[in-house]
Amino acid sequence: MNCNQITPTVRAEEKGFRPWCASCALKQEDRILGSFETLPDVDQRIELAFLEKQLKALGQEYDEKARIYLEDDSERKEYEDSRAGKDDIPVARLAEIMRQQGLSIGRNQLYVWLRKRGFAYFDALRNRNLPTRQSLDKKRMTVEYKTYVEKKSGRLKQSPQLRITPSGQEFFISTLAEERNRG
Repeated sequence: MNCNQITPTVRAEEKGFRPWCASCALKQEDRILGSFETLPDVDQRIELAFLEKQLKALGQEYDEKARIYLEDDSERKEYEDSRAGKDDIPVARLAEIMRQQGLSIGRNQLYVWLRKRGFAYFDALRNRNLPTRQSLDKKRMTVEYKTYVEKKSGRLKQSPQLRITPSGQEFFISTLAEERNRG
C-alpha cells in the first residue's frame, strides 16, 4: 500500500468540495461516503426541465425515423404489385441450384448475366441490383424490402433485394443452359 494514500474524508476536506452537486443533488461528502439525500423543490424543478428536454429530443428523433420509414414506403409503391412470395429465392440461391445442375456460374456472374440480358439493372442510388419492368410484368422476379438501422446515423433504412420466382427459376435455368450448349 502506498504511504501517501489519502482517505476519502481527508480528500474531501483538502479539495474543499462545495456542499451540493447540482447534477446529482448529493452532498459531496455524502457522495464520497455513500449516503444520499432527497432533492429539494428547486432541484426537482431543474431535473424536470432536463427530463422535458430529453423527452422532446427523443420525440423529434422518433418523428424523424417515422418520416424516413414512411418516405421509403412511398418509394416501394413502384414495386407494390411484385411482392415477394414464400417460394421466391435470392439470386445467390439460384446460382447454387444452377451449380448443382452442372452450370458453372456464381452469384456475381449471374447478376452480370441478368443485367446483360435486360432482366435486371444496377441502381447506383441504392447500390442494388433491381429487376426491370419487363421481368416484373412477366412475374420472373420480385423485390423484397428488408428494414435495418443504419449504423452511423441510427436511421431506419430499407434495402430492396432481388428475388426470383419459381417460374423465373425455370426460365433462367433453361435459358442459361441453352446458351451454354450453343456456345
